[in-house]
Amino acid sequence: MPKAFREADRRRIRRRLVDAGRSALLQSETCPATVEGLAREAGISKASLYRFFSSKEQLHQAVLKNETPASVKRLIEASFGKTSDTREALLLLMRAMQNEVMTDSLSRVLPWYQGQPRRLSSVSSPVKVLTHQSSS
Repeated sequence: MPKAFREADRRRIRRRLVDAGRSALLQSETCPATVEGLAREAGISKASLYRFFSSKEQLHQAVLKNETPASVKRLIEASFGKTSDTREALLLLMRAMQNEVMTDSLSRVLPWYQGQPRRLSSVSSPVKVLTHQSSS
């Protein structure tokens, strides 16, 4: 019978798994790490990993879910936190989103997560498109 984890152990192990998943996403150009490697890094068996996450993809979703609040906070502060003008704030938001993708390591692996086998190396600017359209 599998060993039951105490609640404090469950929280600690889950945190280690999410940290391992984040490290794997940041280090890999393609499919990050194996389930065995993630479990090993968290100090548990492969079978135990499945008690926390049903798949490697579910673990990656947990990583992205953990990262989202900080990313959203940065985007809001860089846009709506700078001006009360809605149009200007939206333009600042788009610039901030572009900057987030270009400078945040985890944002650059999102194309892999969406099924594309490479990281983003450049992004066309939606801000330029909007600025040119709105000035006509």
